[in-house]
Amino acid sequence: MIVVYDGPYSTSPLLLSQSGSTKPSSIRSSSNNLYVEFPSYYDNSYGVSVSYTSTPKFLMQANLSITGCGGYVYGDGSVSSPDYGFNNINDLDECFWFLEAGQSDGVIFVKRNHFPIFGSLKFPFELPIMTVYDGWNTSGQVLYDELDSSKADQAKSIIYSVSHKMMIRFTRPKRYCRSRNWSVTTLTEVSTTENLVGMTGSIKSPNYPAAYPDSSDFRWKILTEPGTSIRLLFALFETQEKFDYVFVYDGPTVNSPLLLEKSGLSSTPFAVNSSSNEMLVRFTSDENITLPGFLAVYSTV
Repeated sequence: MIVVYDGPYSTSPLLLSQSGSTKPSSIRSSSNNLYVEFPSYYDNSYGVSVSYTSTPKFLMQANLSITGCGGYVYGDGSVSSPDYGFNNINDLDECFWFLEAGQSDGVIFVKRNHFPIFGSLKFPFELPIMTVYDGWNTSGQVLYDELDSSKADQAKSIIYSVSHKMMIRFTRPKRYCRSRNWSVTTLTEVSTTENLVGMTGSIKSPNYPAAYPDSSDFRWKILTEPGTSIRLLFALFETQEKFDYVFVYDGPTVNSPLLLEKSGLSSTPFAVNSSSNEMLVRFTSDENITLPGFLAVYSTV
């Protein structure tokens, strides 16, 4: 049995007492101390593997130890928004989830779990407001923001991280609301960036025209002569809609301005133009359906 206490001693409040082969949920301390007890005997047929991490100091001001209000997920798992009105978290305006890929060079995607939503005109409700950041700080790159009216797809089904960490903030809506759930997955195939140097060239999804691999993150960096700009023309485009995405950035990194975010079956040709001689193309896929993908050619303008 493994036992975890919320503090530096075995007399501190009990957080977890677990035995058997079922993996327990992630737990979080209310301070910077945890006390963990393992069995005193040893049998090499059994064992426990545990990982831990710290959360940003600025969030320790909030009461993050309340069940149902955030948590930590390493590798694969799930997150849920607070269920205001059904538990004891109504005094909290914000809840945070901290996600970390199962490998340091991996990336994460979170996928919406679809379920029936029940409501009525007499008892209307709203969902908690969701904001997703790359990294573990609100100053990080915003990957998704439901309050940003410029976002065309407010019912996004999947969100990919840029780094190996992601933070989700749920904010209380103005009236009674219901919870929702997202699954968390670490991408198993993360490719290194392929550098493409020259005035013209082509990019195609892996295995094209056969189906691309699942659970992958591929990137291509295009560099042309100084003083030129890049025109990327898509000749064919077919990915799983709302789940497998092509991102095009106006610069050499994923932190550069986003020029294109696209999924599904699209009429071609269509083009994207950079403002300089550098462009980054990123293609991500989830763990389910795979399709032919895309074929694009680039040239200088």
